[in-house]
Amino acid sequence: METTCLFCKSNKIRTFVYGELSFTEKELADFQKHSIAAGCITNNDSPTHHCDTCNRDFGNHEKTQNEGTNRE
Repeated sequence: METTCLFCKSNKIRTFVYGELSFTEKELADFQKHSIAAGCITNNDSPTHHCDTCNRDFGNHEKTQNEGTNRE
């Protein structure tokens, strides 16, 4: 399922990736086409997605983490 922007409905979305990352120059260029390096520190309000069309962040890091771990 493709993610669309909550604000403008665009499908030009990149995902935030948290943690310490290490890339070569070429790997970084490829990574930045679909993702954004967001650093090592997250909190409950850390966004999960960024829209390149309207330049807004959205998604809830806490909700995404809980959805992945609370399977019954």
